[in-house]
Amino acid sequence: MTLRMLASLLFLCTLPLAFQPIAGAQTQGQTFTDASLGITFDYPADFVPDTPANQGADTKRCAAVLLSVRTPDGAKGPLASLTLLEFKRSCATEEQWSNHDRLLASITKALYAQHGAQAMGQPLVYDYGSDLTAQRVHMSAIRQQSTDSSGQPHEVLLMDLATFAHDRAICWVIQSSDLAEFNQLSKTLVSFDGKRKVPLFPATIQPKPAGQP
Repeated sequence: MTLRMLASLLFLCTLPLAFQPIAGAQTQGQTFTDASLGITFDYPADFVPDTPANQGADTKRCAAVLLSVRTPDGAKGPLASLTLLEFKRSCATEEQWSNHDRLLASITKALYAQHGAQAMGQPLVYDYGSDLTAQRVHMSAIRQQSTDSSGQPHEVLLMDLATFAHDRAICWVIQSSDLAEFNQLSKTLVSFDGKRKVPLFPATIQPKPAGQP
């Protein structure tokens, strides 16, 4: 499988949801732990399990959904979702897998291939410093037009954050129609191998400049 084919799997898993934009905020209150990956992270208390759509045979073969949660139907706050995916080693060559940065970049940059995608800045590569300098994360983010359940157009924000944990490629996918909620979800606290908790994405996405389409 080529890197382009592997990246296309993420494209299938990050199609935007039809959200209705509502102002509000969520609180962190549930915890996901995977001992084999050595990761623990928190997510909003009112999020409920979701069933990811758009998963074809290749997607199921090469990308495992470890967690998929969203705001419940009828929620009074902004609607959003958080998904954690693992990409299976069997779907990449040994050469592809050995180049972690190239593989992660291919996964996250798949967002830009979506129809109507508008990049929110440049893709980034960062680590958390100190005892987590080896924990390199690749981030890409876009905004995209969608429609709500009544057919009204609105904007959806999407972010992919990919990293390696115990030689396994994983990616968080964040979606929301509300910028404040989007930024809050990106600050989800995660711990790698029992080390200090850090926000998934430490920076804040700013509103687009006035007058920008």
